[in-house]
Amino acid sequence: PPAKPARAAKAEKEKMKRKNITLKYKLEIINRIERGEKQKDIIASTGLAGSTIYTIFQNKEKIKRSAETLLGGDKLSKVSRSRHAILERMELLLLQWIEDQNLNCIPLSTMQIQEKALSLFEGLKKKMLEEGDETVKEVEFAASRGWFDRFRQRVFLHTLRLSGETPSADAESVTIFPDQLLEGGYDARQVFNMDETGLFWKRMPSRTFISQREKRVPGPKPSKDRLTLLLGGNLNGDIKLKPLLVYHSENPRAMRGMLKSALPVIWRSNRKAWVTQDVFMDYIRSYFSPFVEKYCRENNLPNKALLVIDNAPGHPAGTIHYADNVEVVFLPQRTTSLLQPMDQGIIATFKAYYLENLMRHLVSESESGKSLLDVWKDFNIKVALRFIAEAWDRIKPETMNAVWSKLCPSHSRGLPGLKPEELQSKIQKEIVKLAEEAGFKDVDEEDVAEVLTSHNEELRTEELVELEKARKSEEDKEELEEVTEVKEIDVEMLREIFNLEKQLNDKIANYDDDIERSIHIRKLIKQTLNPYHVLYEKKLQHLQQSSMLRYFQSGKRERKVEEENARKESTKKIRKLSEASSDTAHSGTPEPSTSDSKT
Repeated sequence: PPAKPARAAKAEKEKMKRKNITLKYKLEIINRIERGEKQKDIIASTGLAGSTIYTIFQNKEKIKRSAETLLGGDKLSKVSRSRHAILERMELLLLQWIEDQNLNCIPLSTMQIQEKALSLFEGLKKKMLEEGDETVKEVEFAASRGWFDRFRQRVFLHTLRLSGETPSADAESVTIFPDQLLEGGYDARQVFNMDETGLFWKRMPSRTFISQREKRVPGPKPSKDRLTLLLGGNLNGDIKLKPLLVYHSENPRAMRGMLKSALPVIWRSNRKAWVTQDVFMDYIRSYFSPFVEKYCRENNLPNKALLVIDNAPGHPAGTIHYADNVEVVFLPQRTTSLLQPMDQGIIATFKAYYLENLMRHLVSESESGKSLLDVWKDFNIKVALRFIAEAWDRIKPETMNAVWSKLCPSHSRGLPGLKPEELQSKIQKEIVKLAEEAGFKDVDEEDVAEVLTSHNEELRTEELVELEKARKSEEDKEELEEVTEVKEIDVEMLREIFNLEKQLNDKIANYDDDIERSIHIRKLIKQTLNPYHVLYEKKLQHLQQSSMLRYFQSGKRERKVEEENARKESTKKIRKLSEASSDTAHSGTPEPSTSDSKT
């Protein structure tokens, strides 16, 4: 066929070229139409055809649903196709599942992810059909390799490590690595390890009536509410780092008014309650690095630390120095369960202590006359924080050192008492005993062991869906609620505490016949409350200084008023004298002239 003229070919090429319109841009167009802007003005400003504008507005509900279900608002400017909501929800749940597996160091293959995606899709489709959404009938999903590649780019899984992508570690690497660890001239006090773990903070043994009742009640399950903790310490065993806690809410209702800086943890939040790379690096730079500097200065050590961590997605790879004084060494692939100190009994013991604290709380509160259901209803994340702090505090220095026996056997002193697994068994027996005291007669050690290991479990599709709904509902409530002022212990509250202290001391002195014991107890009470006495003195001093300052400021103001009044009075007198002088000059006999005059 004859060649087309250049101008016609160019026009046809421009006509065939399709403009990529992002969801963010589509939403802007929809908002402009809904605000009442004329279509011709939108066409003129966007350069889009009228049919394109019309099609976008016709599909506004679908576009809005896609925007709502995307994994973060920043992606609206990078995604152009509006897909059915079931695909967006499926990928949201799939990403959460992948991160759950990474949290537990479970290797994944592409095929496993594809199978999980298909399973999630089928489960969601069935659920949506039951709810009456007929639009999902037309949606098909094959979980192909092409979909997986697009999904990986879409949700930015650059750090996702799939099984088969890196060679597995062999026995030789496990034996060589410990010998190479301290080659940099680090003291045992300067070598640290950290590891993440999930914690279902409101989970009880399955044979308690609380757990059984929860299963029967529809809606979100409190036992599925999870937070992530980062726990760590040093090789010497004398340091337990302040835990990093990541929750899905920045300001839960139970935490309103509390100073985050005064918590026993470093509090961070994101939608998935996950230790991301940004969260991890913030912890290293804002807390760990300054802590190392202070610790080394106090112990006459060079300002440096060696941090041993695994290859979790939340740990940026390929970085030798996370901070100026922090050098990082990664454990060999797939040796975490064999070498990582925190996985050799610390995390498991911590979780056992946490459950023991929770069970002891139920017993104590129920003895005061409350029903167990009321106690459980009042149990919130604020109370859980106390149990977390107490459980972490109960881990002894010798245990913190002993768990390095596989990684650094020459620096591990061993345990003089129970081994970690023996200690966990002892704690489990105590939990069973406390459960019986609380009224949970059917709880045994097997049930306790089951709930402790369940913190690593994988949530089912419907559980992920319910959890996401609960999180969104919580966020909506937080937006509507007013921000509460920060609570602070004032002088009156401290006086009330001291009055209770006096009453307690009097009771002990009057009713305990063992004088030596009563003196010892009263001494412990005084030592325990000493920080409050110090705080009280500081507050009194501050009040006195404020009163004196107000007095001097008041006196200064009074002097200013007096000076101003005196100035005004003086001005009045001068004005009166001036007026009197002027009157005399104009109304009396004229003064004789001093110049010579001739008659």
